[in-house]
Amino acid sequence: MIVFLLSGISNAFEREKPQLPVISDQISKIENVTGWMKSPSSNWISRKNRIPKYMSNDYDILQDSVEYSLGIDNFQLLELREVKIEEQKYYLLLKYQRRLVL
Repeated sequence: MIVFLLSGISNAFEREKPQLPVISDQISKIENVTGWMKSPSSNWISRKNRIPKYMSNDYDILQDSVEYSLGIDNFQLLELREVKIEEQKYYLLLKYQRRLVL
């Protein structure tokens, strides 16, 4: 049988609760934006809420196919909120994206 005997003085200190960030309600939002891209044939291609994917002229017809319906940058909604951490204020930009599921 092993017995441990510990003696000494322990100094306990009180922990402070961390101050959690406070996130505001939505300040502003953007839902409908047109994204533009210049094609190899020097034509401008635009799509709603996405920057179209760069393809050669032979494949322009694929811009709206299922595989290429997502462009270089895509979103459904951009949302602006304010975040307060202690006494500092920051802004948070949330980007809601759509995903391609095959």
